[in-house]
Amino acid sequence: MMMKISFYLYSEINTPSPWGDGTVSANDLKEATKDLKQGDELNIYVNSPGGSVFEAVAMTAQLKRLRKAGVTVSAYIDGLAASAASFLIMAAHNVYVYNTSMMMIHKPMGMCFGNAAEMLDTAAMLEQVENATMMPLYNRFSKVDESELKDMIEAETWMDADQICETFDFYLIDEDKEVSNVSSKLFGMYKHTPERFKKTDNLKNPPAADSDADGNDQTEPATPADLDRYKRILETI
Repeated sequence: MMMKISFYLYSEINTPSPWGDGTVSANDLKEATKDLKQGDELNIYVNSPGGSVFEAVAMTAQLKRLRKAGVTVSAYIDGLAASAASFLIMAAHNVYVYNTSMMMIHKPMGMCFGNAAEMLDTAAMLEQVENATMMPLYNRFSKVDESELKDMIEAETWMDADQICETFDFYLIDEDKEVSNVSSKLFGMYKHTPERFKKTDNLKNPPAADSDADGNDQTEPATPADLDRYKRILETI
């Protein structure tokens, strides 16, 4: 009997956190799909701001193996497919877009603490990720020249459904998909985040500290979960 699995990527992509921050990981995908075999189907529903480029790369490798094993993989942009989520969906056989879908592509980002040689190594690694991983995935569905696609990536391009389908060979489902805007501090790291996704708790616009009557800062101290989350954000795409 054919098996059909639905996998919801409705959050950031990252390794599991001990603080339970609700991210989706490669291990989550592995567990959800471990029983799939030839002739089965996997539907991935996406509303994600992106996340860890390396975790997303691991997930694309899993999807490639599933395709090779004869599993039909379909991806649906229910809301937003941004950053790492935008190339993750390219590992599917087919990608479906709704009238209300959005997508964002940009160059991979990272952070390095160290000397000049270490920083140059980080820059080289990011270029390798873009050229060896992201571009081959994007090119599977791209309808534009690679040079034009690279310019779009360089510019951090946000696309609505029409623009998505002009750029990639996806299927447009002529209906609106009502999903809540995903919330993430990652939006504070992007250059052209639309207003609808901007939050007062992002990295560039932290909330103002509260003060008591004597002017003392009453902001609550960072919890282990806060520190873990900021560290993980700085390691993401």
